[in-house]
This record gives sequence, C-alpha cells and structure tokens, in this order.
Amino acid sequence: MADTPQPDPTRVRAQPQLTTASGTVWVVMGLITSVLVGGMFVALWARLDSSVALVGAAIAAALTLGMLVARFAVRPGRLRLALLAAAFLTMIASSLVLVLAVTAGA
Repeated sequence: MADTPQPDPTRVRAQPQLTTASGTVWVVMGLITSVLVGGMFVALWARLDSSVALVGAAIAAALTLGMLVARFAVRPGRLRLALLAAAFLTMIASSLVLVLAVTAGA
C-alpha cells in the first residue's frame, strides 16, 4: 500500500505565513516599518531639505494603506498573503533606494 507523500515543511513556500495565515502579522510589521521609515524620511527632509525624502514618506504611507486595504478587502488565502508580502518588500526596497538617493544628493 503506497503512502501519500506529506508536504515538506522545510520548503520556503510551505511556511504558514505564506500559506494559511490571516495576514495580521504582515500588517503589524508593515505598520511598524512604515512608522520607522516615515520618521526617518521626515528627519532627512528636515535636516537636508530634500523633496525626495517626502516622496519616500508618502510611498511608505501609500504602501501601508495598500496593505490595510488588501488585508480587509481580499479573501483569506495565498493571494492576500502574497499581496501583503509584496507591499512589505516593496516598502523596504523603495525606502533603501530613496535613502541612497537622498544621501547621494546631500
């Protein structure tokens, strides 16, 4: 009698935060990151008077708002979690690029 193969829990795509979670952890981490990144951009704007820093703060706020909308408007499942993860990673990547742009222009 052949056993049915069990899913491998060590696979990256098999993590509960990417498959079955509600998305609350992504939203909380996104909010915390948005506050930190937004504060950093506002401080850079006040110190260096760079409009790029304000754009960075606005992008972080917009992505956070997008995460909140996705959390409550999209049905539970992989799509919701993928949208939340993509918004979070986009926030981190865009913040890094914009911080480098602000400091290079200073």
